[in-house]
Amino acid sequence: MKSLYEYANLDPVANAELLNLLNSVSTSEEAADLARSLTPDRSGAAIYSVMASQSAFSNTLRKRATDFILGDYGNTSMWVSVLGTDSTQFVTNDGQNRFDGYDSNSQGVAFGYDLMRSSDSIVGIAFSHQKTDVENRLSDRTLDIANYYAAAHGLFKFDDIYLAAQGIVGWSDYVGKRHVVGGSNYTGPTAADATYGGDNYGLNADLYYPLYVGSFTVIPSVYTDYQLVRVDGYQEVQVIDSKGNLVGGSAAALKYEKQEHEALHVGVGIEVANSLTTDVGIFSTQAKFKTKKEILDHTVSTKVNLISGGPSMTLPIAQLDDTFYETNIDLTWETASNFSFNLGAQYSWSDSQETTMFYGRGAYSF
Repeated sequence: MKSLYEYANLDPVANAELLNLLNSVSTSEEAADLARSLTPDRSGAAIYSVMASQSAFSNTLRKRATDFILGDYGNTSMWVSVLGTDSTQFVTNDGQNRFDGYDSNSQGVAFGYDLMRSSDSIVGIAFSHQKTDVENRLSDRTLDIANYYAAAHGLFKFDDIYLAAQGIVGWSDYVGKRHVVGGSNYTGPTAADATYGGDNYGLNADLYYPLYVGSFTVIPSVYTDYQLVRVDGYQEVQVIDSKGNLVGGSAAALKYEKQEHEALHVGVGIEVANSLTTDVGIFSTQAKFKTKKEILDHTVSTKVNLISGGPSMTLPIAQLDDTFYETNIDLTWETASNFSFNLGAQYSWSDSQETTMFYGRGAYSF
């Protein structure tokens, strides 16, 4: 607050609206509210929500790989999947830093075409669109994200080992909203909205070694995931008329430099499946447990300053945990008429985050 006063008083005429905002507080409570609303978002929601959305799409493709191993493919196929996720990043503390945390939920659809090249290989393309809504847990901030993905993937058999691989490219459109709250007598604009974009990339590889134990199929796996997310420069809207008066946006509107984060996870998993053949088709149940560890361990920061200028701040944002766990269960019905249907739920967690995913899929083989 002190440095903002110093900056504003360097040119009190040009910065009249900012000084009016800063001088509007008259109590310690109002000063605390203003300081909180001036603080940049350090929850990492713009990056981590996209990573979670991409992972939901990636796990849908992983499910197609284990379908093939378990026999639910038959031939070349087309499929469509409905996706939904609910994620929470908890409020955390790191030394003197307190990170807000956020709640997010997303809904979307994925669809693809898989070509059966031989009994030992299948390749495919897939696309996904998801919308994510994010709410900050400690302050008045929301974020709406539209995510778009395209992927190429394949599964290849070498003796008794299967290799699955994916390449994903995506882009995101963001709409951020918040309010800069002044004192009780402040009458200036409070909305601080921003529209911006970003892109993301993913490379994933899995090795499966199925074992057959009576009527059960047990599939141990090792896997690796690489994700890169880049967010273009965030800048809140500020409208000034020809007379120099602020008529839209906040006097304390912020702009961020481009943010970038990459993560590389390695992990192991085990899946158990069982099937029941009936007159109306084959019913299969599958359960899986996985654990993964981040090995790059990059820190993430954000550099922020007022649109009008002034001192810049380079601040850390919340880090994801290094170790994650994941479990899921799937139910599949493979009909006698080349259709198959699947319902599944997945839960992943760490010390500071938890995510639940639900999905349904229909596929047609021909």
